[in-house]
Amino acid sequence: MTYNKTLERKLKGRVGNRALVMMEQFPFFMVEKLVNVSEVELKGKVFCIQYWDIAAIYAEKQPGEIPETFS
Repeated sequence: MTYNKTLERKLKGRVGNRALVMMEQFPFFMVEKLVNVSEVELKGKVFCIQYWDIAAIYAEKQPGEIPETFS
């Protein structure tokens, strides 16, 4: 199984929870609801993020794991 498929499988189970995403290009750092495996909703706008653009990602297993101060 490739890295992308492994990441995709793990993230699918966390759709609906928030994700902290760090990237090398703008917006660099976001914490928003994971809408599906490749889209993040930020203030009513949908961002499509490619796997290769992600420097680091953490998606909550349980709601509330990422402090509200990051929202």
